[in-house]
Amino acid sequence: MMNETPYMPPVANTADVNLRDTIPLRERKFARTKLALLDAALERLKQKPLADITVRELCDAAEVSEATFFNYFKKKDDLLRYFIQIWTLEVQIVAEQRAGADGGVFYIESIFAHTAERIADNPRVMLEIVGHMALHGEEEEDCEPPALTFAERVQAFPELADAAVSADECQLDAMFRAAITRAIAKKELPAGVNVDVAVGTIISFFFGTPLWHTRIDPKDVGALYAAQLSTLWEGLRCTNA
Repeated sequence: MMNETPYMPPVANTADVNLRDTIPLRERKFARTKLALLDAALERLKQKPLADITVRELCDAAEVSEATFFNYFKKKDDLLRYFIQIWTLEVQIVAEQRAGADGGVFYIESIFAHTAERIADNPRVMLEIVGHMALHGEEEEDCEPPALTFAERVQAFPELADAAVSADECQLDAMFRAAITRAIAKKELPAGVNVDVAVGTIISFFFGTPLWHTRIDPKDVGALYAAQLSTLWEGLRCTNA
C-alpha cells in the first residue's frame, strides 16, 4: 500500500533490521494479513465505492477466509478507520521528514501536498472517509480503535527507521494545532492568531476540497490546496495589522 506514494523515505539501518527480527512470527502474520485486506480494499476503491465491495472479494484477494476477516474487522467500514490510522501516521512521518518536527507553516503545507498526491492516485478514498465521518462521527469518538502495533507499522513502512515508525499516534487536528502554535512561536504567523479558528479553517479546506473531485481533475487538488493555504496565511498575517 505505502509503495504507491512517490515519496521515498530513508532506508532502515542494520540495528533496525535486527530489532524487527525479534517481532514474533504470529505478530508479523497478523500485521501482513490485516494490511493485505486493507490493500485489497484500497485497490478496489479505485473502481467502485466501498458499499459495492464485498468481504468475499477482499478475502479472495488476501487469500484468507471470511471468518478470518471478521477476526480482524468487526465490519467492513472498520477498514476505513484502519486506513485513517495508517494514513495519519504516514502524513505525520512525511511532514516531519520534509519540514522537521518543529516545522510550522511548511509542516502543514507538507501534509496537504502529500495528501494531494494520494488523492490523485485514489480519489475515492477521501470521499469514503468524509462520508464515514459524517455518518459515524459520534460513534468514532466513543470507540477508539486499538493502537497500531510495532509489527503493523513495520509492515506498512518497511523502509523507515524504527524512530519514525514508533512515533506516537496523533490526530490530524492535533497535528495542525501544534504546527500553528509553532508557527506563531517562530513568528511565521502573528501572535494574535486565533488558533481554534485557524485549525477549523484548515480542516475545512482539507476535507472539503476533495469533495469537488467530481467537478475538477483530482490531479488539480494539490494546486487548489496550495492556493487555499496561501490565502489563509495572507489573511492570518493581517491579524495584527
